[in-house]
Amino acid sequence: MRISAKAWAKYIKTLAAVDQKAADLMTAYIEEHGMDDGDELIRYAFAVATKYGEAAAAAACEMYDATAMAQGANVPPAEPAPTATYGEVAKAVNGTMAISEKLVPQAVSRTVKMAGADTMLQNAERDGAQFAWVPMGDTCAFCLTLASRGWQYMSKDALKGGHAEHIHANCDCQYAVRFDSKSGVAGYDPEKYREMYDNAEGSTPAEKIRAMRRDIYAEKVMHTYADPMREKMGSAYDSHPKEMKRIEKQLKGKGVAVEFRDDNMGYSPSLRGGAPGTIIMDPNASYSAWLHELKHLHDDEESGWKGFHLIQDPETFARMEDAAYDIEIDFARKNGYNRIARRLERLKFERRQEILGVQRNNRQVKE
Repeated sequence: MRISAKAWAKYIKTLAAVDQKAADLMTAYIEEHGMDDGDELIRYAFAVATKYGEAAAAAACEMYDATAMAQGANVPPAEPAPTATYGEVAKAVNGTMAISEKLVPQAVSRTVKMAGADTMLQNAERDGAQFAWVPMGDTCAFCLTLASRGWQYMSKDALKGGHAEHIHANCDCQYAVRFDSKSGVAGYDPEKYREMYDNAEGSTPAEKIRAMRRDIYAEKVMHTYADPMREKMGSAYDSHPKEMKRIEKQLKGKGVAVEFRDDNMGYSPSLRGGAPGTIIMDPNASYSAWLHELKHLHDDEESGWKGFHLIQDPETFARMEDAAYDIEIDFARKNGYNRIARRLERLKFERRQEILGVQRNNRQVKE
């Protein structure tokens, strides 16, 4: 018996709504109270993680029980996994603040998602069921690699210390379970994902994941994935004509060249430094995308036009990308496009991973 695409999408939508609510509450709290009182921030984060973690675990129990019933498995009702402890929440918040304070809501959202994933895995371990990581929506290279493993029985690599190790925020992929070899999830094709992994360049898992990430990024740049605000606002020249005239005047005054190329967006710094680089934009790029690249131009200018040398350090480059995406995310939220903001958060995460590599995750991906 296959879980229908409709049923699986409904389950994913439920969990995504729970995760997003937790992130939204944290965002609202930080906007109102700030982060100066770290203890109070963690107490609030723990309360949010507990309440919405319980909701995620309950949703996972419902899906687990429905799957067992449909497949005729004689197993006890699913038991919800424990939500994140105070110490785990504190570690997530403090660790994230060391990287970027703006990512704290996503860190709390991750602990919520983990409760649902843990529920599926812990019950699968109890009942001897198989599990699989099922991609959903815009899927990163690491998730596709996990999906390529197909259906498997519980092992120490999947559940360590009671938790699913690789759960990350801004991701709609989830665990599914099955109780017989003929069942599954409609649309889940592990052989396809395995072929993608096997055909990726590289001789190690780390190299293959990096190659897959490059391929995915290149494919997405050719569509509005890299510029989601375009779907809502269209071209910057249509949505913000006055602002674009002002921007063009400023760029001309600074001596910044602008090249229009279909399906391309970026700021190309000067190779030698000492002068502005070139802004390359799709003619139909959104105003949000322009703000992103203008931020890179501003960073280059603030550095004294260091050009290419400015982005040679991966950590510096990653911080610059974070800041540029933060401008787009704030712009989306101020205009009421919260789903677009969430997609931009995902793009930000993927871009950071692309720049810095996946050292942390590589230790968990083994042949």
